Amino acid sequence: MNYVEYFILLKLQILTTVFLLSLTVFVSACGDSESQTTTIETTTSTEATNTQDVSTTESQSTDISSSPGTFTYSGIMSIERISPAAVSLQDGKVLIVGGRGKGLGRNPGIHASSEIYDPSTGEWSDSGEMSDVREEPTATLLADGRVLVIGGRDTHKELSGDPDLFDPSTNTWTSASKLMDPRESHGAVLLDDGKVLVVGGKNSMLKQLSSSELYNPDENSWEEAGESIEARINHTVTLLSDGKVLSAGGGKDDGPYLKSAEIYDPSTNTWSAVPEMSVSRALHSATLLNDGRVLVVGGKGKKTSAEIYDPGSNSWSSAGDTADPRAEHIAILLSDGRVLVAGGIGVINSSEIYDPSTNTWSAAAEMGESRYRFRAVHISGDRILIAGGLSSNRATASSEIFTP
Repeated sequence: MNYVEYFILLKLQILTTVFLLSLTVFVSACGDSESQTTTIETTTSTEATNTQDVSTTESQSTDISSSPGTFTYSGIMSIERISPAAVSLQDGKVLIVGGRGKGLGRNPGIHASSEIYDPSTGEWSDSGEMSDVREEPTATLLADGRVLVIGGRDTHKELSGDPDLFDPSTNTWTSASKLMDPRESHGAVLLDDGKVLVVGGKNSMLKQLSSSELYNPDENSWEEAGESIEARINHTVTLLSDGKVLSAGGGKDDGPYLKSAEIYDPSTNTWSAVPEMSVSRALHSATLLNDGRVLVVGGKGKKTSAEIYDPGSNSWSSAGDTADPRAEHIAILLSDGRVLVAGGIGVINSSEIYDPSTNTWSAAAEMGESRYRFRAVHISGDRILIAGGLSSNRATASSEIFTP
């Protein structure tokens, strides 16, 4: 092989090597590109999935926010309270008293303690202790601003016959004169003349009571208010626009329940029967509407029915059905004349609103927790404070605020 042929062969080898190297780089580049493309496509798919999740969340949020009103958490009480009593004070604060803790709660047992919620700060503060522990008492705001707390049972299922008076101006408790009949599961309501009517309940022998009595704050004394037609526990008592009182339904926790209703007339100190409700009810709710009628909702036995009593015509009429069965729930009048109904036995965190002008129900926002045996009271700005109760069968110390 001469020099020229050798040079040509060497040049061909070099060109072949360069070509093979270039081909390898090209193939590698193509592979990387495909890998990158795959990665991009995977990322895009993930972004699409995330977008879908966000879209779903936004849709769910829209469904919730489109329901009337909102619930927001607002402070924790010092202890859990099942079946306490609560009342709005004249200065806009809220007093809550008694009730029971449960199981794993911080303070199981029945409480003598009380505390006050201040809507301006969203905080709870101690307000002293009653003379006795009380589960399921009643608390009634008197005309002079004090609060009368009546009845309820203690840790040993004994009944307290010694009512207590709370004075917000001094943040102190004093004893009131003894009840004529110690009782629990009763009803209590402030009359137009400033006296407090206490109706029914059961005594320490578990006997259902037909007796009722009147407390006179000026004299710190009790007097008989006549015998009701039916002995009642777990019933409702509602002050009507004309100053009379409607007492409806009632019965033991496990039945039987009553359909009957009756009216107390303070001017004659007597009870008289009114027509029966369409169904028997106990642990239901009764709310005075702005037009003077009374909305009655739910009751034990998974009832969804609601009805209205009209004192003008002395008759009952249907108010439709709630979406969820409700008992031991709350029902409270809003400033626009509608009624908020929330919670109830079972794991129920739903709420609904009844509109008397259309006789219809609509879904409202959900509470932060399911609740029953809790309390609800008005606070400033047409808001509703909800506190305590059983949440998923455990005592809770939480509170929340409903804003329409």
